[in-house]
Amino acid sequence: MMKLIQVRITLVDNWGRLPMIEGAYCVWRFNLCDFNMNNDIFVKASIQLLQNSGIDFERNRRDGLESRTLGSLLLKHHLVFNPRMHYLCYQGDYDFAHLHKAVTGDQQLPSSLAEYTYSKIIMFGRIFDVRCAQLQNFNTSYGLQKFSDSLGLKRISGTSHQAGSDSLLTPSTYQAIKSLSTSFYNRHYSQTHSCIGSFHVRCGAMIFVVPKICIQHGNH
Repeated sequence: MMKLIQVRITLVDNWGRLPMIEGAYCVWRFNLCDFNMNNDIFVKASIQLLQNSGIDFERNRRDGLESRTLGSLLLKHHLVFNPRMHYLCYQGDYDFAHLHKAVTGDQQLPSSLAEYTYSKIIMFGRIFDVRCAQLQNFNTSYGLQKFSDSLGLKRISGTSHQAGSDSLLTPSTYQAIKSLSTSFYNRHYSQTHSCIGSFHVRCGAMIFVVPKICIQHGNH
């Protein structure tokens, strides 16, 4: 069973603006203690990549949160089961499956795809997956870094394969897609577009939650 290593959550409004506390932009990073290099199975090259990106596994094990504690915090602060929250992601299937387990106290996922899809919609609301937009409309199979480069974007901070930096880059990429053309965006990503469960660009004030996770075999 794959275990969470790191979760970064970025909050942005409908215009891509980050929250500010005492004059500083804020994002949230949670290091998890569930993964144990001495007992859990992992791919050595993936763990080395995460270590090179700055993840300290010994400190995570000593000082990190349990995933179920993170899940309880998401519930407490209304980041799930909240109709005002919408989620952005990049290739986020694993992200939501692991967050789903964290929120439910590490219970097993629903046994069928239909049941899981329904439960995910109830828990997270509408989800816009930037990867789906990229594949369907830009005819490229790049990763997030190369795709954002092709749109002329730069990272706000950090490097690729860090949950935090990727979480910041995802909403910037989303805003770039929106800015290409309002008619283009509305045509492809209206509320009735069931494939990616997105929403109309003129939907009023809302908050987007941008989760990004690391698990033991790499970054998702």
